[in-house]
Amino acid sequence: MNTLPMHIAIIMDGNRRWAKAHGMNAKQGHTAGAETLKRISKYANKIGIKYLTVYAFSTENWKRSEEEVGALMLLFKTYLNDLISAVDTENIRIKIFRTSRDTSR
Repeated sequence: MNTLPMHIAIIMDGNRRWAKAHGMNAKQGHTAGAETLKRISKYANKIGIKYLTVYAFSTENWKRSEEEVGALMLLFKTYLNDLISAVDTENIRIKIFRTSRDTSR
């Protein structure tokens, strides 16, 4: 009877383009994207989506400026800390998959 998928995957892409189109800088675009992901995650959990996979940082992202990469890492840290605090109360489990960093930078 339930027609919802058990697993949804999201590729985080276009935050810089969105920011530029709205007269904002890249950091503001990434922050807006993170807020959107937060809302999506909470809603997916609420409606019973069992698994949410998020592709949030590709090897290509390492080629961006140190400032932008640093801002993204800080954003990850902030949102992961918020998410970790919700793990027990909101039926959330976190798994982080990582590939090797591109050292050609």
